[in-house]
Amino acid sequence: MANTSKFNRGDVLRKASDLFWGKGFAGTSIRDIQDTVNMRPGSIYATFGSKEGLFKESLLNYAGAMERKMDAYIGNAHNPIVGLQQYVEYNIIEGATCHPSGVCMLFKASGEFNGQNPALFQFSQTLLDGFENKVTQIFADAKQAGFVAEDFDEANAGQQFVIQFTGLRNYFNGRNTPELAKQLIDKMFVNLVNETH
Repeated sequence: MANTSKFNRGDVLRKASDLFWGKGFAGTSIRDIQDTVNMRPGSIYATFGSKEGLFKESLLNYAGAMERKMDAYIGNAHNPIVGLQQYVEYNIIEGATCHPSGVCMLFKASGEFNGQNPALFQFSQTLLDGFENKVTQIFADAKQAGFVAEDFDEANAGQQFVIQFTGLRNYFNGRNTPELAKQLIDKMFVNLVNETH
């Protein structure tokens, strides 16, 4: 009879994601991981290959959860841009206290690895590029549906969204000023929907 896994991989990745998100890669020890996911070091290495391997899967898990949450907001909105704004409001205002850090894990990883670990830096950058491409496609879909002008520049809007979204998340990290956050998010989207060539 084959040995069966005594852990839930999804549960381990969620816990590891939160741990890495809060403490960073360098700040997270194998002992931290062992205590958080309730696995022995030998099992961690046998399952994920290395601390780096676990981190990469954790970052993929984070990116996937972020994408699913975004899709849910957009799917429930009459206008994809409205759904995108609701997603931003959730991350910065409503859900901020539920996360280990207000700073986006992808940007946090990119900043940590820049000049330190080329492989993990490139991995995080690839996920960031995928996030920007997804947002750009959302703006393109909104353009095709007639929610923005025909000369709307979805590529520039996607780039500006990522810059402003991550900037606002960093700015409001640890701040309890929801009214100011809402004002700045509203302003962000007014500017974004007016992006033209």
